Amino acid sequence: MRNISYFGYGERTPQVMEAIIGRVPQYDTAILAGFRLFVQRAVDMTPVVREIMAINRTPEEMENLQVYAAKQEADAQLPGVVYRDVTDQESTLLDNFDIEGLWFQRFRNRFIHVVNDGGMTARLADADYHANPSGELVVPAQPFDGIFPPTLSDPLRTLEIARSARDRFLS
Repeated sequence: MRNISYFGYGERTPQVMEAIIGRVPQYDTAILAGFRLFVQRAVDMTPVVREIMAINRTPEEMENLQVYAAKQEADAQLPGVVYRDVTDQESTLLDNFDIEGLWFQRFRNRFIHVVNDGGMTARLADADYHANPSGELVVPAQPFDGIFPPTLSDPLRTLEIARSARDRFLS
């Protein structure tokens, strides 16, 4: 077993990371080159992804659901953080939460630019991205205040859903 570095963006804040995997790994501010942040609505997700997302959400929440995702775009830069020493089990919990393979795809050992006092350094990390985004993809206005963009849904409800998904997966 090996621990990985994992790039988080969008609403993958330390609080959400803790709700998904049960702890907050140490992290650094980072940038993923070649990707752009966008917003995807539930109506533009595949039926199987909507069905999975609806397990923990009310019909009203599904109707209004919007999520951040990343798509490849040559000249773009995606701000976020790189979490260090994520275990294999924690990586599996992230895959479960992100509906890996059906909705998101994982890049393994991608160069992430870590922002530090002296500029930037490169580090290898795993990063999730949206393989085949469809529908009306809205690019949020940037720069936003801080590393993470404004939340698209109730932050407390997001944490509740993440904890529920973790508990169900581990049971």
